Amino acid sequence: MRDLLLLYQNALVTTVRQQASGIQEFDDLWYLHDFLSARRYDLDGKYDSRNATVIFALAGLVKEGWLKLGELEGLDKEKITKVSAMTRII
Repeated sequence: MRDLLLLYQNALVTTVRQQASGIQEFDDLWYLHDFLSARRYDLDGKYDSRNATVIFALAGLVKEGWLKLGELEGLDKEKITKVSAMTRII
């Protein structure tokens, strides 16, 4: 999961650099601020390591294509089943 977080962070840095280089007006700063705030909210929720949120976080990552169910091998089968089920619900 740590590698996945690093990939996401690197992709985010690239996106922010592109957006920042395109700032031409004052309002563009607020757009970038809002974008960063939304991404922070995503990261804080997805990578919360408390057990109660792990299933939801993993299901969200699978649904968004950042993770495949096969990459969860090694987890308890019950958790994998729950993640799989959650991807169909969320």
